[in-house]
Amino acid sequence: MNRSSFKHLLFPIAVLLLALTQPSTAQDFNEFTFASNKPLKEAYDYAVSLYEASTGIQKGLNNGTQYAPYPYHLEGHAFFETAGWSPGSICYEGMLYKDVKLLYDLITGEVIVPYKDTYMQLHQDRINKFTINQHQFIRIAPDSASALGLSPGFYEQLYNNQLKVLARYSKNVQEEEIMNEKQYVVYSKRWYYLKIGDKYHQADNERMVLNLLKDKDKDIAQFIKKNKLSFKSNKELALTRIAAYYEQLKN
Repeated sequence: MNRSSFKHLLFPIAVLLLALTQPSTAQDFNEFTFASNKPLKEAYDYAVSLYEASTGIQKGLNNGTQYAPYPYHLEGHAFFETAGWSPGSICYEGMLYKDVKLLYDLITGEVIVPYKDTYMQLHQDRINKFTINQHQFIRIAPDSASALGLSPGFYEQLYNNQLKVLARYSKNVQEEEIMNEKQYVVYSKRWYYLKIGDKYHQADNERMVLNLLKDKDKDIAQFIKKNKLSFKSNKELALTRIAAYYEQLKN
């Protein structure tokens, strides 16, 4: 059953809800209208909200374009963390929507929501921020990216205090010949940034970080060694721990 058909069924359900909760009157059933009966409209809206919550559809998030799946099989997948729907929230066109099902395509940069029986990609320039599986992403707009030393797009906020740490994720597809068969293999890339002053600077390894925080580089080097932080095994943890320790040293 599609959303339109279901919403038509919600009208008599809403009337039934109203009849069960309101005192009986002599008003004829046919005179029940949204304009003349506020409790009826509220009951109907509540029923619609339950349906939209159960299907992942929310008003305002149907303003986008249909998302086209990849026309070939991928070895791997295009999305952030998982190819299945993830719980999250999104600030779209200035409105915050909670309890939303999301996908984030790292090949195209599209943020995707379910709509009816298909997928819808939202307009990137209307997204302020979103969370997916408790990962907070912000959008760096083209008009501010250059001044910040970044490229436009979505970045995960790994640490957001006096010192700020961002991560940028991307995937690309390469066509390869494997066992005499053409395959499309997905590869991932990640970049990390520290904000020093008014600009972000790339911080992909220990050497880069120590160079950026050179006023406390010896203390930080000892901290890294003492806590066995590894940029190879967990860059996110290393960067957030270092950022917090650096602020501790400065305060």
